[in-house]
Amino acid sequence: MKVSDILERLMGGHYGERVEPAEATANLYVLLRFSANRHVTWQRNYNTQPRILSGAQDRLTKTIAKAHSQMAGESEEWIRLMLGMLGRGGDGQKIRDEILNIMHRNNIKEVKVR
Repeated sequence: MKVSDILERLMGGHYGERVEPAEATANLYVLLRFSANRHVTWQRNYNTQPRILSGAQDRLTKTIAKAHSQMAGESEEWIRLMLGMLGRGGDGQKIRDEILNIMHRNNIKEVKVR
C-alpha cells in the first residue's frame, strides 16, 4: 500500500478508533524520512517510466498538502514535516536518473523487464 493511500484512509476515518492519527502520521513521517535518506528500497527489478515516477510524487505531495488542511494538533505538525522533505515534483526523468545513479554506485545491474 502506498503512503498516499494510507494517508487518504486516515483522513477519511477508515481506521476508526483503532489508530491514533498523531501516531499514524508520525510513523508515515519516519517511513518517508528513511526513504529520503535512501535507507528504504522502493525500486528493485523494475524499469519504471519517468512519467509514472513524476505522477506518484505529485500525488503524494497533493495528498500530504490536503492532509495538512484537514488535520490538527500533533498530526498537523507531522504533516508539515513531511511536506518539508518532499521535492516539488514534476521532473520524472531527474528522479529516474537519480535512481540509476544509486544503482550504479551500488553495483546493481539494470535488468530489462519483458
